[in-house]
Amino acid sequence: MAVGILSVGLVAILQALAFCARVTGFSSDIIEASFLAQDKFDEMEYKEINGRTDEEPPNASGTTGAFGWSSTLIKDEALSLYKFNFQVNWQGAGRQESISLDTYLR
Repeated sequence: MAVGILSVGLVAILQALAFCARVTGFSSDIIEASFLAQDKFDEMEYKEINGRTDEEPPNASGTTGAFGWSSTLIKDEALSLYKFNFQVNWQGAGRQESISLDTYLR
C-alpha cells in the first residue's frame, strides 16, 4: 500500500517538473523575443533622432539565433509620421509562436 502511494506521488512530482520545464522554456523564448524587439525599436528610435528614418527600407527581415523577424515601415503622409511594425517568429514546443508590435515615429 505504501509503495503504491509513493509511486503515485512520484509520478505527480515528475509531471509537475516536466510542466515547469516547458513553461520555463516558453518564458525564456518570450523574454528573448522581447529583447530582440526592443533592440530593433531602439535602433529605429536612434535613426529617428538622427533624421535617418528615410534611409530605412520599407520592408526588412532576418534571423537572429532561433528567431525570425520582419519589419515594415510605412509613411503616413496625412499625419507626417511613420508607422513601424515589428514581428518576431520562432518555433516553440511544437508550434509556431509570434509577437507583433507597432509604434509611430516622426
